[in-house]
Amino acid sequence: ARPPATMSAYHRFENELFDKIIDKLEKNEKVQIVLLARTDEQKKKYINLKKKNFIIPDKAIDCPSLLQYSDLVIGAGGTINREAAVLGITAYTVFKGKMGAIDKKLIEEGRLIEVESIKDIKLEKRSKIKVEIETNIIEVTEKILSTIKQ
Repeated sequence: ARPPATMSAYHRFENELFDKIIDKLEKNEKVQIVLLARTDEQKKKYINLKKKNFIIPDKAIDCPSLLQYSDLVIGAGGTINREAAVLGITAYTVFKGKMGAIDKKLIEEGRLIEVESIKDIKLEKRSKIKVEIETNIIEVTEKILSTIKQ
């Protein structure tokens, strides 16, 4: 989960939907949330909530690797949502500002899901087959790129 970038010029408005979703998901024992705060202030806010199924990393992490083991991503716009969508991971956006062209295209293609309410989010595990296929695609891509470099 990635909270809104409330400190940025493109997100100067309130959007309580992200926190409502997090509150709802936190009550589900089967859900483990890795929350990637954007600022120290956000990190403190979510740590102070003392949610039992939260993991809030202390430092920057390798996001593509984290995504590889994620069932879905909920974010308020930005790179992580786009990376997840491109990797074939269910990605939800709660962003309510002017949508960028890339996000519009991903929504149009059904790769990024725009969330209006908590009901729009479907909690589903990714199938093991899909994860294996994605891993194989990465391996094949790396092999192709390595032959081009030679």
